[in-house]
Amino acid sequence: MRDTFLDLIILTLASSGFILALCFTSNGVGIQLDGTVYISSARNLINSSSLKTQTDFIYMLGDLNELSFHGSKLIPLTHFPPLFPALLALIGISGIDPLIGARWLNAFIFGANIILIALIIKKASPKLSWSPVLGSLLVLFSSSMLIIHCWANSEPIFILLGFIGLYFLNCYIEDHKTRHLPISALFIALAFLARFTGIIFVLTAVFSIYFLTHFKLLKKLSHISLYAIICCLPVGLWLLSNIFIAESATNRSYHISLSIYKFLTLVKNSFQIFLPMHNYIMAFLVICFILLIGLISHYNINFGVFLSNILVRILFIFICSYTAFIIFSLSFLDNSTPIDDRILLPLLFSQIVLLVLFFDYLYSLENKIINLAIVWFIVLLLSVNFLKISKMMRDSGNQLGFNNISWKTSQLIKMAKEIPKEIDIYSNGPDALYLINGRIAYTVPKKYSQTSRLKNNKFEEQVAKLKKEIDQGKAAIIYFTYFEWRRYLLTAKELEKTLAAPIIKENSEGKIYGRLSFPVNSNLNR
Repeated sequence: MRDTFLDLIILTLASSGFILALCFTSNGVGIQLDGTVYISSARNLINSSSLKTQTDFIYMLGDLNELSFHGSKLIPLTHFPPLFPALLALIGISGIDPLIGARWLNAFIFGANIILIALIIKKASPKLSWSPVLGSLLVLFSSSMLIIHCWANSEPIFILLGFIGLYFLNCYIEDHKTRHLPISALFIALAFLARFTGIIFVLTAVFSIYFLTHFKLLKKLSHISLYAIICCLPVGLWLLSNIFIAESATNRSYHISLSIYKFLTLVKNSFQIFLPMHNYIMAFLVICFILLIGLISHYNINFGVFLSNILVRILFIFICSYTAFIIFSLSFLDNSTPIDDRILLPLLFSQIVLLVLFFDYLYSLENKIINLAIVWFIVLLLSVNFLKISKMMRDSGNQLGFNNISWKTSQLIKMAKEIPKEIDIYSNGPDALYLINGRIAYTVPKKYSQTSRLKNNKFEEQVAKLKKEIDQGKAAIIYFTYFEWRRYLLTAKELEKTLAAPIIKENSEGKIYGRLSFPVNSNLNR
């Protein structure tokens, strides 16, 4: 009876998470460049049965140096794995646009992840019945968890599939039931098809099978081989098809870019994503946690029991592997990757599980002083996160990328509608123009790749072509001040100096350049 009551509480929390995400995205799902690629790919899959996106979006994201002129060219999606846009296209078959479908899908996944963490904790610690509820509460009231589930990105489905895989991996190791092994591998394979960082779930499983099972070596190796094949075969076939179709597996290149600052940011943000608040409050909570640890040490509590938990060991392997992969990625793959909530979300989910299991173990020792400290710490943590979410809800209209109020009322965006279709538009924000008013725009030439920092060897040629189109009155440039951080593209000063293009209109949002022969009736003030 009590278990049924607690299950109803968890379902209520999951439903609350679903509704909360929908309320937060009442103006539309959050979206930026990555989301634009997903949405455009899903739309193209619906309309033409091929997973393709605009060249210009990939031109900004990766090392591709080919730029569209006189008509947007569609190229196969290689920069991202296919699962998320394929799911959006599947929803789109019913007539729901992928942009709307992404909102409902990720809101649903938020509720599913609230249930998932409860199931994981319940399996790992069946003694204390309230621990799964605590895990669900910490996910529901995590501002980082909420905000990521409100954007049209693949992290939510990645978390859901990856940790379902680890759940069944834990069942396989703990219960010695081999039938759970292929189930775990299947979910990890799907996570790998959602994000390339799914390789970390594969490595975690391989290390866990080798070090945490008690089978003979030959059996361990056979299980590892089977697991790796199931996990890697789908994404391997995807990469192979990319090589044949697009002559590139991922549109990414290797480079060396070591940065101590990035490593320090990784350490700092790993704490800050769990405690999303001002530094002084975070410091206060960290001090409280240190005092709690000091209290534990005073009572000579043995951590061996906690560390003997199979799931705890699996999660420690995952955290170490994921952290190492981030460092490797920043050093050799993509130095431009921000150390933000998106990339750290798997660590946050792991941290919540470990924290609850740790408190569950301490609470079972029945030490009144420690138990009081645990309750006080949890209440403080939930309160701070609740206040953070309340503030986010009040300002939700300005936190969702291209779906926020300022973009929807942008005069520059409205101006794009006045430009005749026979006039090509180039911009440092073609993704914004595409999503907000459906106008296909092309990217201004880039100086170098934002990921590898490699120089664009076709830069001068592309600038010359653009200048020719501007001089002939065949093209206009819409430059958004918001995207000044895209310094790998031509800046406003460089546009004015290199192209010598006159300014048609300008305001605080940006400028419009060109030699257009039609009247401009915009509200923009120069």
